[in-house]
Amino acid sequence: MKFVIKKTIEVIDHVATGKKFATLRKESRLFQRQVAGRCGISIQHLQKLEHGRRNWTDQMIQDLGQTLTEL
Repeated sequence: MKFVIKKTIEVIDHVATGKKFATLRKESRLFQRQVAGRCGISIQHLQKLEHGRRNWTDQMIQDLGQTLTEL
């Protein structure tokens, strides 16, 4: 008997997520400095996220989204 294990991999379009986040941040009239400081990440890290050069995690999406609604 042969068993096959399958994993579900969630694919996130990091570039599209970053662009959407940047748009929402700008619409909220927030600077990268404000958002990065509030989330405890560097401005450079946030810039890389917004440009799709860093991978988004579910936790990052939740933290940064919550920050946009709180500020």
